[in-house]
Amino acid sequence: MTRHLLHSLALASLLSACQGGPSPEPADGPRAEQAPNRDETTPGAGAPTEVAAAQTTVPTQWQGWVAAQVDTVRDADPERFNALMDLQPAPTRAGMLRFRGDLIRSPDAAAILLHRLTTKSESTEVRAAIVEALPRTGADVGTVVADLMTTETDAVVREMMADTLWRAPSDASVVALKRALADASPGVRAAAARSAARHDKGTELSSELVAALGDPDDATRLAAIAAVGALKIDTAKEPLAAMLRDDEADVRLASLRALGRVDAEYAASRPELAALQADTDTRVVTAANALAAQ
Repeated sequence: MTRHLLHSLALASLLSACQGGPSPEPADGPRAEQAPNRDETTPGAGAPTEVAAAQTTVPTQWQGWVAAQVDTVRDADPERFNALMDLQPAPTRAGMLRFRGDLIRSPDAAAILLHRLTTKSESTEVRAAIVEALPRTGADVGTVVADLMTTETDAVVREMMADTLWRAPSDASVVALKRALADASPGVRAAAARSAARHDKGTELSSELVAALGDPDDATRLAAIAAVGALKIDTAKEPLAAMLRDDEADVRLASLRALGRVDAEYAASRPELAALQADTDTRVVTAANALAAQ
């Protein structure tokens, strides 16, 4: 049920992003986020409105940092330590669990949450909620997530890890996204493509995103189409042009929108455009006519 809900929310957001129109009011949580228009949207737009603290980079040897922070908080403020250890996420309107409130908005909270994630027995849903909360603590956990993704066996948790990586500016987050784009789980691959579209260093994933245009999973393909359009990856032009002839109207529409963002002149010159102006799907016709009129 959880996986079906997450997949449905992500697919709806991707189609809205590809169409280039105003997006619907997002449901709570990162699954409802979509690839932004990087020309018009600042990083993080569409994210939850809670304000995170100034980012603190977690050391590469993060296990020692976590242990030290846990000891410090436990000794200096045992009441706060216990509150963070016992804190439970609440359901969102989308049916997901999410941590809220000021208690988590500090880097030492990230250490306590990581301690819970790596040592305490939690349900899949709570573990995913912990991962979603980490960036909102003000800690850059890209290095940590990159490490944890190599050993995490739960695809739902890995999917959330991939979903949150766009908020982590470190090079380690790019490495983790590369790994996620090759994950065995299609949900993880789709999440990684969505995250790459929003990442400040997303263009460093150009080759992986272009390869993802041929992914056998529909949601991943659509996420990759949106990503190469948002990032304006020039090497995606020919694969996108080929996808203008796809059997699926959603793919034709998304590819046309993305191609117009990458190179509008090239898109308008494609011989497929005439056929798209007579497409059986009215959305495709509208998009094709708009491009031809430019």
